[in-house]
Amino acid sequence: DYPVSKLAIHIACPNGLAEDVEKLRSAIPLRVWQHPLASVPEGQLMAWTIDRVLASGNPGLLVFLKPGDMVKPEFLLNVASKAYDHPVIQGYVATRSYFGGALNAWVSLASRLKNRIQVAGRFHAGLHVPLLATGFAIRPDVLERLPFLRNGEMDNTEYGLILALKGIPIAWSPNVVVYRRDPRSWLNWVGDVSKDVLERIRLTLAY
Repeated sequence: DYPVSKLAIHIACPNGLAEDVEKLRSAIPLRVWQHPLASVPEGQLMAWTIDRVLASGNPGLLVFLKPGDMVKPEFLLNVASKAYDHPVIQGYVATRSYFGGALNAWVSLASRLKNRIQVAGRFHAGLHVPLLATGFAIRPDVLERLPFLRNGEMDNTEYGLILALKGIPIAWSPNVVVYRRDPRSWLNWVGDVSKDVLERIRLTLAY
């Protein structure tokens, strides 16, 4: 139901993958950005894409999603209404894993509790709300004032900390819902969680 005239879809990919992405043009209007390198860190690719999106027009708002994410039909309307009063918003990310059985239910519940309790609790307590891996939106003036590092490996977590230090609040929006699959194995999931905890400790001490 969102007016297509107000929407521009940008897809960024490493060199060599643009041909596969181009096949989507027949289904949706989009702009494909192909990085000159075949392998590029995600943070660098994101910064590179943001520069080109900002230079290609005058976007009112940039919404970031991962490949494979699913959203409800009213997703963009909810983003637009929330962003009217907040320069940066973080939506609710519902993760579904491939582990199967009781383990799958446990991981999904843990993810839900993290979003519904930890993130919401921090927001209502007036504390810093972290930027998650997907489902967040930022006004272009914020990205122009505080850009992603051009050649580094800055991720959403680190950028969220920088926003907090500069006094730019991140609003949590539970009606901006993103559904994403988590294809990691059990061991990979445990390893990633451990690395995430250590990285958060490192960034907290650094800033």
